[in-house]
Amino acid sequence: MLKEEDFLDFQHYTRYRLAQRLKRKVLEIGEYRLYLLGGQSRRGDAYVMGRDSSTGKYFVMQVFSSFRYLDKGPEQITERDLRAMMGFDYHAYENFKYRDGIVIRLQGDLVMRVERSFERTRLSESDDLWFLPSFTLLMNQFIRDRLYQEPDLVRLERLVTIYSEIMNFLTGSVLPRESLRKVLSIKRELESRISEISEFPTVEVKLRVRTRRRPKDRGEKDSSGFPLVEIENVTRDNDSEWLGNRLGSIIFVDAYSPNVKMANVSFLDVNRGLDMYRRDLVKRYREEYVEFIKSKEERLNIMLGHYTTPHSVRMKGVYIRGSMSPTVLVLEPGSVTLTHPEHGTEEYFIPKPSLVSFELMGNNMNFF
Repeated sequence: MLKEEDFLDFQHYTRYRLAQRLKRKVLEIGEYRLYLLGGQSRRGDAYVMGRDSSTGKYFVMQVFSSFRYLDKGPEQITERDLRAMMGFDYHAYENFKYRDGIVIRLQGDLVMRVERSFERTRLSESDDLWFLPSFTLLMNQFIRDRLYQEPDLVRLERLVTIYSEIMNFLTGSVLPRESLRKVLSIKRELESRISEISEFPTVEVKLRVRTRRRPKDRGEKDSSGFPLVEIENVTRDNDSEWLGNRLGSIIFVDAYSPNVKMANVSFLDVNRGLDMYRRDLVKRYREEYVEFIKSKEERLNIMLGHYTTPHSVRMKGVYIRGSMSPTVLVLEPGSVTLTHPEHGTEEYFIPKPSLVSFELMGNNMNFF
């Protein structure tokens, strides 16, 4: 009978006890033991138990056995399937081909995903890597630092700002037809000015239009002193829209009432259009932009996991973005030093220039 000291910590021992008590079926699959439970949970319907490679002690983590394998019987689940349930493809100590898309378990529940890898020992300026979505934050930083005085960019950014303001106004309002026409004429003028600088894609948006004149004030006032107006089909359900009368008093008007119609209006897709323009602009400064990114290379110490038992990832690279899955550009082959209070210190060698991200197994939930 296994004891608490046989496990990484009390949490893993407790999961083991739960698995033993709730088990419906136990399968030995490669180096792992899969406990299929008798019920279902939003957090998982099975436990996986195995030995931690750095300490030799047992770990237990919760997984969804049926999430991806509903078409398989339990007896058909392979070790590869089991690894996929846990969230990795290979252990760091195994022999495998380092390539795009694989997920490597480095230490405990810490894994590294290889987003992109390159055969060269040093990245070149001609690579399309620099313009991947992952680099958007760095690209925008380069624009703010180096290209902020580009006249067309400055003009376009200002036009997009006021255009977005008008778009938000229109999508959040219910205007009479004559008022809508007046605002749309300003919208078209802005679109013409934007098109002088760059062609933007468009999107169709539904606007609400009032088809009747609003009744005159009845002369009555509410408790705040605002005049009251008569509005047909007043409702308070989820399909209502907030509107104000001419002095700002808030009322409800049914968006589907006879005097409110829907109209399709074409708007510029300013987010996508501005992003396309920025990328094209940066490509004209490709050499300077690539050097800007390379200048961001530094010694990193990335912390993941619960603050009481965090993983420390020390490496050399360019920090691209953070949050739950920190992403790093590795400019040349090099070592990653991994430190954890329970698992100790280990090294992993990244053999190629790569774009990699780090996360915890189990949909970024800290099971270890």
